[in-house]
Amino acid sequence: MRFFVSQLRPISKGDGPHMEQLLQDKRLYDFLEEVDREFTCQAQAKGCDHCGSVLHRGDFERKPRGLGPGWEKRDSLCCSRDGCRKRKTPPSVRFLGRKVYLGVVVVLVSAMLHGASESRLKRLQQILPIDRRTLKSWRHWWAERFVQSAFWKGMRGRFRRPVDPGQMPLGLVEAFGAHQVEGLVKLMTFLCPITTKSVAEGLVM
Repeated sequence: MRFFVSQLRPISKGDGPHMEQLLQDKRLYDFLEEVDREFTCQAQAKGCDHCGSVLHRGDFERKPRGLGPGWEKRDSLCCSRDGCRKRKTPPSVRFLGRKVYLGVVVVLVSAMLHGASESRLKRLQQILPIDRRTLKSWRHWWAERFVQSAFWKGMRGRFRRPVDPGQMPLGLVEAFGAHQVEGLVKLMTFLCPITTKSVAEGLVM
């Protein structure tokens, strides 16, 4: 699934469903599953990066927290040739690196924390009982590690309108129209390179 940042537009706060409702939308998880499936098929078709041999499925277990399906496996591949056996894990729009919660939960809940009142925090914790220390850790990750990463420094110039690094990830949610299912899938696709080993180094929480 390809995305074109130049075609994206900021959206008003009133557009689309509330982000709390979006996290409970089955269509979102169906789309994300489909994108991950496509990434895996593409990676498998290319073969091993080291020797060119056939890749077999070698998924590994995950126990993500959050609303939506209880995805128990992350797609991964393993070289079939003895003496190589190198692993190749495609990017993912479902899992945000090693974070315990689903990627969309980390993105949307972190965005909702900007200017959040005490009553909204309580409502969020009723939907998703996330420890406040975890929420603080997410905000630090976006504000410090993400905005200083080579990935963001290389991608930020592609936006038609600058995204304020001090408003992460709310600025990305607005730029991609991620208050709606389609926009959120585009945002997760944009972020998926940071779920691969080569890009994720230095971004681990």
